[in-house]
Amino acid sequence: MEKDYERSRYGVTASGVMDVYLSFFSARATEYKHGQGWLDPQRLGGSLMASISEQLLELEKKLLDPVLRRSPQKLAPMLAEDFVEFGSSGRAYDKKQVLYALRRQLPGRLIIEEFRVREISSTAALVTYRARAESADHKTEKYSLRSSLWVRRGDDWQMGFHQGTLVSENRGF
Repeated sequence: MEKDYERSRYGVTASGVMDVYLSFFSARATEYKHGQGWLDPQRLGGSLMASISEQLLELEKKLLDPVLRRSPQKLAPMLAEDFVEFGSSGRAYDKKQVLYALRRQLPGRLIIEEFRVREISSTAALVTYRARAESADHKTEKYSLRSSLWVRRGDDWQMGFHQGTLVSENRGF
């Protein structure tokens, strides 16, 4: 995984993650023209695709749970060992840094909106959604567009990559 990212004095810096990420998905882009391939759990019935969508929605909800976010022992198995996050702050983080930062984060409420899943293969899926973050004192809200790459390892899904980008309240997909 040395090609995916390199460590620096300040943490993890991108040096090919986005190239790998974009080439992986652009190679499959023609399979998903005009929204084909996107899974909307509200639109799909009891298909296998909806099942994957429902599983990943539940996992994303767990990762946004303030109690779980403060528990590295429970959070760690949900993140791949080579996990990388591009945070809404513009910084890049590895698994160890995320586990440490979330443990110290003040709990707030995060709500998933516009949730979608694109199955890349039988063992990989791209999740996208808009998140609304309410401050702990319920006085402010922030919005972000988020994407996560999930990989199935055995019977379990693990997040391998995540990105959050702050947006204005009125912007969605």
